[in-house]
Parts: sequence; C-alpha cells; structure tokens
Amino acid sequence: MEIALTATGAKLLDFGLAKSAVPLATAVTLTAATQNSPVTKQGTVVGTFPYMSPEQVEGKEMDGRSDIFSLGAVLYETLTGKRAFGGNSQLRVATAIVEKEPEAINVTKPLTPAVLDHAIKKCLAKLPDERWQSASDLASELKWISESGLQASVPAPAMSKRKNRERLAWAVVGAGLLAAALVGVAYYRETVKPALVVRAVIPTEEGTSPIFTGDFAGPVALLQDGKALVFGASNAQGRVTLWERDLSGLHAHAVTGTDGATFPFWSPDGRSLRFFASGKLKTVQVEGGTPTEICDAPSGRGGTWNAQGTILFSPQFQSAIYQVPASGGSPTPVTALDKGKHDSHRWPYFSAGWQTLPISRH
Repeated sequence: MEIALTATGAKLLDFGLAKSAVPLATAVTLTAATQNSPVTKQGTVVGTFPYMSPEQVEGKEMDGRSDIFSLGAVLYETLTGKRAFGGNSQLRVATAIVEKEPEAINVTKPLTPAVLDHAIKKCLAKLPDERWQSASDLASELKWISESGLQASVPAPAMSKRKNRERLAWAVVGAGLLAAALVGVAYYRETVKPALVVRAVIPTEEGTSPIFTGDFAGPVALLQDGKALVFGASNAQGRVTLWERDLSGLHAHAVTGTDGATFPFWSPDGRSLRFFASGKLKTVQVEGGTPTEICDAPSGRGGTWNAQGTILFSPQFQSAIYQVPASGGSPTPVTALDKGKHDSHRWPYFSAGWQTLPISRH
C-alpha cells in the first residue's frame, strides 16, 4: 500500500503498486528478498522497514495486529512530519522498532489532542496484545474522536494556530479511518475461510458392528481431503459390507454391491471405491451399485490409486506390490520380494502429490 499526500488530502493507492527499487540489505536477524524472486520464502522479511511491526522485523508469526502497528507508524508520520522510528541504517531502524519508543507526539506538535496521541501510541505498542485488536476497534476510536470534537483536549494557544493544527488533526483522523477500513477488509479477505465441520466419533449404525482390525474388513480409509471415510461393518448375520460417511454429517450409509469387502481405498476424485472381495480387486461408485472386477487378487492386503490412473496393490498376504490400470488389465510387479529379509510387501500408498510409493514390508 502507498499513501500519497495531495493538495486535496491523503490518498491510498493500490496495494500492489509499491515495489522496492533495490534489494533489501541483510542484517543480523533480517533476510532480504531479491527483486528476481517473486515468491516470498519462509524466513524472509519483506516490507518497508520504517513501517514494520516488531514481530515482522523478528520474523515471527504475524496477524492483523501487525498491520495496526504499520498504520500507527503512518499516522504518526502524517501528524508529526517525521518517522516514528528513525535511524541511518536498516539495522538501526529495526533495533528502534523492537526496543525503543517513539518520541511523544506532543513534544513535536504541542497542539495535538491527547486522545489522538493516545490512539496512535496504542497502535505502536510493542506487544500485539497491547495494541488495538482490529482495524474496526481503531476506526471506532478515531470516529469517536472526530465526532466528539477536539477542542476539549487542546490547550488554549492562539486561535489561528489552533485552527491550522485542528485541520491537520482532522485530516489524520480521516486518513486513519479510511486506512483502518481498508486494512480490515484486506485482512478479513485474506484470513477468513469457511470452516470445515468435522465430527470425529464414528457411531455404530443400528444392527451393525464395525470391523477395524483383522483380515475381514480392515482399517478406516480416509478420503485425501479429510471430508469423508469408509469402513467395513458386519450385520447380525455376519454379512460384511462397506459403509461410507461424510464427516460433515452424523451417520454412515451402506455402499451396495460391497458384500464381503475388505481393505477399501478411495479413488483420487473421491467418487468411487476399490476393495477386495471373492478373490478379486473390484470397484464401485460411492453411491453403490453393481461392482466391476479389475483383476485377480486372491487375498488382498491394501491398495492405493493415483490421479494418473494407476493402482498399486498387494494381491496376497505374501507377495510383492503390483500395479494395474484403474480401467483394468493384467497386473505387473513393481517391487521384488526378497524372502530372506521379509515375507511380503503390503499396504502401498501414494504420498502427497500421488506420485511416490511408500510401502510396508513384513
């Protein structure tokens, strides 16, 4: 953000216009960003030093209260004509921001209303908890100052000087209200995201018993984005089927066509499931239906499916890992089983990006 002082008052320019003419110098705890690096790397301090908050200078985690500090520095300079934290080098400026207090405004401008001095001083508190906690809080304070009038807190100097000073103070209040509103909107748009509702308890559906261990169902399979899961459960007659549950709800539904299913796993898009049943690797839509056979798998022990349409699975409890196209075909081995070291390769899964292959060896 840039603030331009014009004949008609202060104007806030677009947040994306300002760009450093030269790379920032490095110093002690500060790591500068170079111009040819458009991405801000972790541990990098980017910004205009005189207006940085203490936590920004120290490379700590920041929130909207860091913007409040920067806004206070702008308001201080607008009112006094000099920066709140000075120095002849970036290191000295950074040290002043972290360790020193700015000179009281009424030392430079004796006619400054005490309430306005207090509002700006609170912006510049070293600790975020001691500042205004939001742009809305600061805007409310400045609005109160503007509506209540400044005369009550102004000493009794010559009338002409007081009027000039009051006009400047009103300009500061107006610019502060506008800046606070824009900072608040920008922070809100950056940080507020829809919350994902997740209920972690898996209740037993009436007449069923979930099976999370053993060779006849297997552990819960969580969808990659964490929004749904699938698990095996048996009814009173011992019939095992898969149950799918959206984690924004409270109940699971039975996936038809999954009789005798074990060790299920998800498709990358979350629309279908793979599972082992009757000596085959099968697929079925999450909504249920008639399953499709992919290939033979006499006693499957885990599988995984990537976005490129490749399935990796262990067809038996003592075997290597095999791959097969998601559309079906003849499986081919992708690992070589050394039975002198382990008796099987099991539970493959594609890690982040669905490209690499960690496996469990037994």
